[in-house]
Amino acid sequence: FLSTTSKFDFLKRGSKDYYEIRFRVVRLKLSESTYECLITNLDDNFTPNDLKELYHLRWGIETSFRDLKHSVDLEYLHTKESSQIYQEIYARLITYNFTMRLVGQVKFPKKKRHWDYQVNVKMAFRLYRRYLNDMSIDIMRLISSYILPIREGRKFERLKFRRGFVGFHYR
Repeated sequence: FLSTTSKFDFLKRGSKDYYEIRFRVVRLKLSESTYECLITNLDDNFTPNDLKELYHLRWGIETSFRDLKHSVDLEYLHTKESSQIYQEIYARLITYNFTMRLVGQVKFPKKKRHWDYQVNVKMAFRLYRRYLNDMSIDIMRLISSYILPIREGRKFERLKFRRGFVGFHYR
């Protein structure tokens, strides 16, 4: 939270670190009692509904980052050396891309059920790791057997406990 009286006198006008930035805050009504505030540097040509649609289009990207952090375990690294950090990040990105490609090709029987279903992505990442050790398994069949119902509008706070870096030699 920044107060309207916050001073930024450590930035000298005219220095290379100083630049002006303009933004606007748009408040969107989501339901009768729920609002969402968006901060944007887009000009007034974009209506609040345009901004809401743009935000909605970003949702796939947001869930990809969530999967990278939590499902592919990119939230916690196993090294402190920069070259090995890059190696670990690239390995996880390759894992993510390969697994999501498999998930996109999985076909599972559409039965008449109360919910629509989707592949359990976290389990797909685990199965991919297993597949790398034993390529004789039918990974597509295994992935298609782990499905979850799609429940629209679920909102609850998830408790997340942070843990720090733990190198391999301390485990």
